[in-house]
Amino acid sequence: MTNQFLTDEMKSLALTLGADLVGIASADRYAEAPIEMSPQGHLPGAPSVLVVAIHHPDAAIEIGGNEHPQEMGPYFIQGVMNTKLECISFQIARRLEDLGHRVVAIPATNVWRFRPYKNVKESFAPDLSDIHAAAAAGLGEIGYNGLLLTPEYGPRQRFCCLVTDAPLVPDPLYDGEPLCDMCGECIRHCPMDVFNKETGPKHVIHMDWKEFSYCNKNKWRCSWAEHFGLDLDAEIPDQVNEQTILDNLEIAGRRGGAMGSCLRYCLPAHRRRDAPADSTPWRRRSPFMDERPIGEQLADDTPKPPDRTLTLNTIKRLINREADMLAIVDRETCLERGFDLRDELPDAQTLIAFAHHSPPSLEDPGSTHLRSRPQPVVAQTLAEWSGFAQLELCQYLEARGYSAMPGGHISAAKIIPASGLAQSFSEDTGPVVDGFDGSLDFGCVLTSAPLPAAPHLFPIAPPAGAVPAAARRPRRA
Repeated sequence: MTNQFLTDEMKSLALTLGADLVGIASADRYAEAPIEMSPQGHLPGAPSVLVVAIHHPDAAIEIGGNEHPQEMGPYFIQGVMNTKLECISFQIARRLEDLGHRVVAIPATNVWRFRPYKNVKESFAPDLSDIHAAAAAGLGEIGYNGLLLTPEYGPRQRFCCLVTDAPLVPDPLYDGEPLCDMCGECIRHCPMDVFNKETGPKHVIHMDWKEFSYCNKNKWRCSWAEHFGLDLDAEIPDQVNEQTILDNLEIAGRRGGAMGSCLRYCLPAHRRRDAPADSTPWRRRSPFMDERPIGEQLADDTPKPPDRTLTLNTIKRLINREADMLAIVDRETCLERGFDLRDELPDAQTLIAFAHHSPPSLEDPGSTHLRSRPQPVVAQTLAEWSGFAQLELCQYLEARGYSAMPGGHISAAKIIPASGLAQSFSEDTGPVVDGFDGSLDFGCVLTSAPLPAAPHLFPIAPPAGAVPAAARRPRRA
C-alpha cells in the first residue's frame, strides 16, 4: 500500500533542500529495461524511484558557449549542480533510512559504461538513466535529441534519482501538449552532425500507455568534445568510435569540454521567446519576466525603484551560506571601477559579490609570504560553498522574473575591485580586507534586478575593546 504522507514529505524535503522539480516513478514502468538498468537491478523488490531536478540558470545556457561551444563560461555551473543534487539525494536517503526504508542513491555525475555490458547492448549506458527515470516519474518526455524535456524548463535541468523500497505514490506520466515539435534546432546547430551521421533506427521505449522515440545517435561521435575534450575545429573523421577517440587524444590531446548544442538550442514552443539570431539560442519564457526584446528593455529609461524585499532575501541567502562579506553594486559604480557588467550579461543592472574566509590556521604549507592559500580540501569546500550560493541566488532571482548569471568564470581581478570590498588587490598578494587574515574566496552573481547598493562585512575579529563572549556569560552557582 502506498503512503501519500510519506510521498509528500519526501517531495517537500527535496524542494526545501533546493530542488526545482521532483517526481516519483513506479518500478513497473521499467518492464522493457534490462535488469542492469532497472530499479530491480539495484535494489530487488524496490517499487519506487524518486527523481529530483535542478534547473540550469538560463543565462548559463543562453550566454555560455556563445563564442564557441568549448568556451563554456557560466555553464561551468553544471558541476556545482551535480554536487548540489548529490547533497539533496544524500539527505533524502538518510531521511528514508531513518524511517526504516532501504534506498540506493544513484550519483548525478556522468557515470556510465562506454562499452556494451551483459544485457545492455548500448554503449555509454548509465547504471540507471536519469533521463528515463525523469520520464517515468512524469516530469516530461524525451525529445528527438534524446534529452528529457520538461514543460517548465525544456531540457535545461539536471537530474538525480534514488531507488527505494519506500511505498511512494507514483506520479502520472506526462500527458500534456507535445514538448518536442521537431523544430530541428538541435539538428542544425550540432557541430558533430550527430543527427545525420552514423545514426541507427530510432530508439523506441514504452512506459505504461506512453511511447517515447528519439534519435539513435553514435555516442562516440556525440562525446568527441563534450566528454573527451577533443577540438571541435579539428577535422572530424567520417566514422568515430572508441579507437578514433583514443588515436586523436594521443595525437592532439584535449582542448576542453564543450556545451551540448542540443541542450542550448532546444526549448518547447510555449517556452520560446525571441527568434534566435546568429549563435544565440532562444530565451526561455518564464513567469513574471519582461518579455520585451533586450534592446527595447535597455532603451527604456523609466526609473525602476530598488526592490528592498529582494535585497533582504539576497542578503539572507548569502548569510545562510555563511558568506563573510557581501556587496551589492549597481552597474554605473562597476563601470567606474573598470567592469562593465553587460560584457557578461546583456541586461545586467547589479553585481552581487561575496566572499568566504579561510583563516590562517587552515593555510596551505605551500603558501608564500606574499599570499596565503588554504589547504586544497578547504579550497575545494569553499569553492563548492560559493557555487551553491551562486546557484541558489540565480534560482531565487529567476523565479521572480529577473535574469541572473553565476559568475564563477569571471576573474577575481574584475570582481574584487568592482565589489569595493577590498582595500587593495593584486594577482600576487590577493585581496586585502580589514579584519580578515588568511585567504578569501570570492564569488558573484550578475542580475537584471534593481537592488539598492549595500556593502556588508562580517569580520571574525571582534571590534577593539569588545568584551569576549566567555566573559559575558553569567557564572552558574
